[in-house]
Amino acid sequence: MYALHKTTHGPPEPDPAKGFIMGTYEEKKQNRIDRYNDLATKALKSAQNHEKISNDLVSGIPFGQPILVGHHSEKAHRNRLTKSQTHMFKACDDTRKARYYEDKAKAAANNTAISLDDPEAITKLEGKIQKAEKSQTIMKMANKIIKSKPRNERTEEKITSMIKLGLSSSQSEEIFKPDFAGRVGFASYSLTNNNANIKRMKQRLAVLQSNLDKETTTVEHEGFKVVENVEENRIQIIFDNKETYLKLCKNIKLRSEGFKYSKHNNAWQRHLNNQGRYATENVVAKILN
Repeated sequence: MYALHKTTHGPPEPDPAKGFIMGTYEEKKQNRIDRYNDLATKALKSAQNHEKISNDLVSGIPFGQPILVGHHSEKAHRNRLTKSQTHMFKACDDTRKARYYEDKAKAAANNTAISLDDPEAITKLEGKIQKAEKSQTIMKMANKIIKSKPRNERTEEKITSMIKLGLSSSQSEEIFKPDFAGRVGFASYSLTNNNANIKRMKQRLAVLQSNLDKETTTVEHEGFKVVENVEENRIQIIFDNKETYLKLCKNIKLRSEGFKYSKHNNAWQRHLNNQGRYATENVVAKILN
C-alpha cells in the first residue's frame, strides 16, 4: 500500500510558472508584510474609485433637489441615487478592508514572537529562557530581602541590596509600594506565570532540538503522500493533483484538522509536532477507509 522513504530534501519545488519562490524565514516574513500592504493599497484604491463614481453619479443633481414624482426624470433620478448609494457602501467596505490589511501588516512587522520556523529559533529561545530564569531568581531574592527584618518595610540597606541584584533605584523603591491588595514585593502570580512561561519555552526548545538530528521523511500512499518536512518544520499532505484531492477528501475537511493550504509548498500542512502527527494520522485513516 505504501512505502517509507528517507530523504534529505523537502517536497518537490513549486511550479516556477506560478511564481512561488522558496526563501529564507526573514524573506517569507517580509513577503507576508508586503502582501498585506499590497492588499491594503488595492482596497484603498478601490474605495477611492467607488467614492468617485458615487459622487459623479449625483454631481449633476442640484444639492437638495427632491425627486419629482410623476416627472419624466423620476426614474433616472431614483436610479442614480440607488447606484450612488451602492458605490458609497462599497467604498466604505473597501476602506474598512484597507485598514484591516494595514493592521495585519503592522502586526506582522512588529511581531517579536519566536517562530519555530525561524532558523535562529533555538538561539533566540535559549536567550529568552536565560532571561526569564534570571528574572525568576531576581524576583525570589528580592522578595526574600523584603521579608527580612523589619518585614515588608523599606530600609536603605534593603534598597542597596535590591540594586545589587540588578534592579534600578526606581524599581527598588516601587516594589515597596503596596498593590491593590496591600501586598509588597513581587506577587506570587508573577513568579508562577514566569515559571510557567519558562516551562513552555523549554518544551518548545526540546521539540526543536529533537528535530535537529532528524531527516525529512516521506510516506507514499495512492494518490498522495505525507511528508515530515524538517527543513520547513511542517508535516505536509501533498496530493498528486487537484482531481485526486477532490476525490479523496470529498467528505474530509482538512481545515477542521488544523491544516492550511500552502501555495508556497503546494501542500496542506501544519506545524511538525506530536499534535500535527496525530491529526495527520486521523486524516490518513479517513482517506484510506
